[in-house]
Amino acid sequence: MKILAAIMIMTGLAGAREIRPNNGQTVKQIVAACISFGGNATSILQARIIASKIYAEIGVKIQWHNDPRDCVSPRDGIVITFFRDTPADLHPGALASALPFERTHIVLFHDRVMTATTQQMLPTLVAYVLVHEIGHILQGVVRHSEGGIMKARWERTDFDEMRRGSLRFNNLDLILIHDGLDKRSAAGSQASSSDDPKRSGAQ
Repeated sequence: MKILAAIMIMTGLAGAREIRPNNGQTVKQIVAACISFGGNATSILQARIIASKIYAEIGVKIQWHNDPRDCVSPRDGIVITFFRDTPADLHPGALASALPFERTHIVLFHDRVMTATTQQMLPTLVAYVLVHEIGHILQGVVRHSEGGIMKARWERTDFDEMRRGSLRFNNLDLILIHDGLDKRSAAGSQASSSDDPKRSGAQ
């Protein structure tokens, strides 16, 4: 099934270092994500558990919040909004949308996700859509991969891997996510310093 529309493709990183999943043994970064439940709270809670596990395997802890006010800026977190009556002309064919350069907001088209799968599979698909879009935000670039979680369009084999819990990021995506997290952390530290009168020299 084709579900996520490709927008742009970025060229690969030549000579990039290799990053391997660490099975959640070491947390490199903590990322706050704010999501309000609305309807289907049970499926969203289950989706958060699945998404957290996938990111924990690459050393990233997703710290979930229910109040969007807890994620008010790029350095504070990611705000996830659910659309339940998505206009047909809004990113046709896509299940969600993110703004990688803005690095704060994700919109999940929940009504489309519900029609794309069964009720039993819903939490898993919501999880992978969230993981995909959070990946865009963390990478900070507009691109898709040829395989894995960051593919532009998932196919039957990808859905089979989701059911088995084995669909994962490829190595280039891991590199881009961790590089993006380093830049995100540096930007947050710089912003914190400029906000502190003692550090910035402001009187």
